Amino acid sequence: EMDLIACPAFYTNGAYVRRKLVMPITDKIKPFQDRIDTAALGAFTVNGQVYGVPISTLSTSTIFYNVDLFQKLAIPVPPTYDDLKAAVPKFKAAGVIPLLHQGSNTVMWPMWYFETFSQASGDPVGKTQKNLEGTANFTDAPDVEGFKLIKQWVDDGILSKDSLSVDQDGMRAAFAAGKSAMYYGGTWEIPSLQSSVKDFKWGVFAFPKMDGTPGAPGHGGGADNGMCVASSIPPEKLDAAVKFIEYLTRPEIATLYLAPEQPIAASIKGVPQVDDAYAVELRKQAFPNTIKFLDWIWPSEVASATSSAIAGIVGGTTTPEDAAASIQTIFDDLKAQGSWPPK
Repeated sequence: EMDLIACPAFYTNGAYVRRKLVMPITDKIKPFQDRIDTAALGAFTVNGQVYGVPISTLSTSTIFYNVDLFQKLAIPVPPTYDDLKAAVPKFKAAGVIPLLHQGSNTVMWPMWYFETFSQASGDPVGKTQKNLEGTANFTDAPDVEGFKLIKQWVDDGILSKDSLSVDQDGMRAAFAAGKSAMYYGGTWEIPSLQSSVKDFKWGVFAFPKMDGTPGAPGHGGGADNGMCVASSIPPEKLDAAVKFIEYLTRPEIATLYLAPEQPIAASIKGVPQVDDAYAVELRKQAFPNTIKFLDWIWPSEVASATSSAIAGIVGGTTTPEDAAASIQTIFDDLKAQGSWPPK
């Protein structure tokens, strides 16, 4: 018999809710919901229903940059997309790669799509849910536009094609050595930056708004872990289970288990947070616009197909239209095989 489940956001979105292993607790948490960071709660919200309460630190995605180099080249911070495009000749004249990604680590490519699809669609999670329900398609105009926007970063010379042969260690090393001016990644990169970057100051700025896109920037991330209520819980135990979750959301209690992690941001309000400049900037710009990673709700086959498609776009071997079509084909095959929706 199971009452409460320590539920990672990845499995909650991708399996637990679909298989009805956890129950919605939307109304149950209303008396203490104001203690919970809104973006963090969004990681455990599916189709408008809350299935878990986040009790972890928060991650987000951002662009890390060489502050000294940007100052030397007189590049505005935070830059617009046009500022980055205009700076490409300056970077090249300085012998520096503008932006290098860990492209050989293919599972990290979808992070780019989380950003561009947010701007292309205006509602990346809602549109993805419709794709998975079969009321929309991965080949629709916003989906294709998400791939086109990634291609624009390459065509404009900001995102280097050399990224395709670079792994995580290579990306980090190139940045620390001053060979690249920027890289894009999650806040899990910060410990590496703190230990490896010795010769210049580094900073962060949010993935910029691209011209002509209807949607606002949305950065992948959220709360990684939470507490869910098992759908099989005996009714007489439900109130006690919710009371325990409420206890975990008390700021003085959350501080006990979250403060030792020195969070940049936390799912429970009132927990002490890092006050370094990069952390202040992330809380100001990135965290308020953080949305759940789409690969939390994609089938794994769609995530793999998206990774391969983006690598093809960056390398110039795949068009955005063909990329979207390849993903739709994979998804249609899943449905034809009876593997989707999950039973």
